[in-house]
Amino acid sequence: MEKVILSPRLPEVSRLAFGSLTLSPLQAGRDIERDAEVLSYAFSRGVNFVDTAKYYNNYPLLRRAFEKFSGSDAVVLSTKSYAYVRATAEESLEEARRETGRDVIDIFMLHEQESYDTLRGHMEALEYFLECREKGIIRAVGASMHHVAALKGVLKLAEQGVKLDVVHPIYN
Repeated sequence: MEKVILSPRLPEVSRLAFGSLTLSPLQAGRDIERDAEVLSYAFSRGVNFVDTAKYYNNYPLLRRAFEKFSGSDAVVLSTKSYAYVRATAEESLEEARRETGRDVIDIFMLHEQESYDTLRGHMEALEYFLECREKGIIRAVGASMHHVAALKGVLKLAEQGVKLDVVHPIYN
């Protein structure tokens, strides 16, 4: 499996990532054992990058897949939250750690950012995630987006000294 570097803060990840939205109650329903087998199989075939979000409500599934796969420590976990203030950022990070069984979250992102203004509106949460990165609780901080304006916003933040590690734009 070909590997790529997303950030110097992270180990190399497989070019192919497993987007777990399809294995969530939002889409395919929930059969944790079956879905954990699917994820474990993907991991065994070299996929070491899995994407999820608080909103997907599938952390218990990921935890089960990690338990099934003996090399799960090498799987890079990326998750997202709609948090915009410190309290909800704290809550979403702790939920991710508790429910996935991970002490450290590899990538924690702001979910579905739309513009520079949206990013600024989530700045309190973003600052908390950046603090957690410095403490080693999160390895990399980023943002996911469906709009080019959000990518421009990330660049504008970088000019102001707020540097994200990973950006996930939608690509279809």
